[in-house]
Amino acid sequence: MLNSFQKEKNKNHNQITAENVLNGKVHGIKSILPFLGPAFIAAVAYIDPGNFATNITAGSQYGYLLLWVIAFSNLMRESEFKDQHMTVFGYGLSAETMYEVNAIELASEELEIALESGLRNNDPGLFIPMYLLKAQIYIKNNNFSSAHLLLTNAMELVQEKHWIHILQTMNAKCFILEGNLLQAEKDLATSKSKQPFWHLVNARLLMAKSQTNDALNMILPVKAKALQEGQISTIIEAFILESICEKALGNVEASFVAIHEALKYGLANNYIRSFLDEKDCLPILKEYLKMRQTTDSINENKVPLSYVNYLLESSDSSDHRFESLTSREMEILTLLSKGATNKEIANQLYLSEGTVRVYLTNIYSKLGVNSRSKAMLLLK
Repeated sequence: MLNSFQKEKNKNHNQITAENVLNGKVHGIKSILPFLGPAFIAAVAYIDPGNFATNITAGSQYGYLLLWVIAFSNLMRESEFKDQHMTVFGYGLSAETMYEVNAIELASEELEIALESGLRNNDPGLFIPMYLLKAQIYIKNNNFSSAHLLLTNAMELVQEKHWIHILQTMNAKCFILEGNLLQAEKDLATSKSKQPFWHLVNARLLMAKSQTNDALNMILPVKAKALQEGQISTIIEAFILESICEKALGNVEASFVAIHEALKYGLANNYIRSFLDEKDCLPILKEYLKMRQTTDSINENKVPLSYVNYLLESSDSSDHRFESLTSREMEILTLLSKGATNKEIANQLYLSEGTVRVYLTNIYSKLGVNSRSKAMLLLK
């Protein structure tokens, strides 16, 4: 594990790298690597839409916009890059950074400019990352139908299989989150690849099917490779998913260790949305916080509790009653909100109608309502 001195040294190295780019001391493709967000790494190197999210701290604090990224994006808009494809990187990098620090409205504005530029230049390496980010924003807002439509339309714009596979994998992730495991399985079967993104989405499918050990066995090699290659976003996602799996298996201590590691990398790289977008991560963060406030058994490389508190306070849940729902209960509630009958919910989730009725009773109880219509009102 890194000690505080090594962490500070690495932090300073990242800042110097960014500063050297801005001062013109680094040129070519290397000049944009320190600034690349997860989707752009997929576009530039076809690694996956979950690697090397912005790694510039520059004094930023949880949610404070990463000024080096904004400065770099402005540099590309106003300099010799202005009329070149590089322009879109300025807006795209800014959009990804703003999303990660939870400035969603600003991210959406920059995203649209980047997307339009990419489409105008007919370069999928520029517009596919923005489609992925836009789909993620739709998913964040539980607008799954719009995410599916967006990704399907994007597939019609490209012919190369690797782009189609990335979009299909993102579509599968969307299906998993809305509870349509059968369709997710089909999409993953047709988009199978060796990329970490595909493996982690497939792990999510296994988790949703309660095949937790199999999911964990898929996550751990991805994490090991990401650690070796320094793929920050993949590292954080893998640790979070590992923590969720360990909790599901009843391994509380292992779950805390994994979430602690995710928080260390998240803190060093100013991550917010990567935690907030994982609903099952929030209960673990609450338990981790409670553990740290009482026993504090994790002594080395402490994560400031202010960071954990900030993540919890930044949660999208305006109505904390929804936080008590399990992932399966949220899946059922999502399908319910779309007008699905008990039979349709049972078929999609491979459950009996009796089991669905039991779930609905528990959901109503947690939400403090006594009917389907009242539960729907809370979702509006």
